[in-house]
Amino acid sequence: MSLDNLGCRELDVAPNEALKLFQLGAATAPSPLSRALVEYHCALALGLGGLAEQALAALRRARDTYQAASDEPRPWKHFATALPHIAGLTHLALGRFDRAAVAFAATGDGPSHTATCTIYHLSYLATAQLRCGELRSGLLTATRAIGLAKRLRSVSVRHNLGTRRVRIWLASWRRCAVRRDSGRPPGRHG
Repeated sequence: MSLDNLGCRELDVAPNEALKLFQLGAATAPSPLSRALVEYHCALALGLGGLAEQALAALRRARDTYQAASDEPRPWKHFATALPHIAGLTHLALGRFDRAAVAFAATGDGPSHTATCTIYHLSYLATAQLRCGELRSGLLTATRAIGLAKRLRSVSVRHNLGTRRVRIWLASWRRCAVRRDSGRPPGRHG
């Protein structure tokens, strides 16, 4: 198992530990494209740790590394969509919802090699769209994610994504839309 894979396993529970693995992985990466992927993961770990300036600098480095390796063959079919997806996750972690929405939208349906990847990608895109105020787009994207999730038999997807969680998003954003349309200020209203 590579250092990048080990770091990905640590991201949710220990971003600082994941960052150490990613940094070591970047230093020992066998190719520029491998290094670019690990650098994108470094940016995400920094973003999850709340280190905005460092995360954005890491995203710039990762993008530069990726662009410098434009002549290399891609390691897998959907590699080019995985990188902006990770950038979107980084922006989402930093609360830069407009940039997250742009990054997720740039990937089309995202790393769509499996329905599960598409569902997660759409749920992140919907979150970014809703959080930056794009209510119509966010609701449409969330509805697509729910529709795909309902067709799957995967218990883990239903558990992790949870149509209940998406319904909560939809309900809360509908309340915000109603308040906005009624002239009441958005925000936390019990």
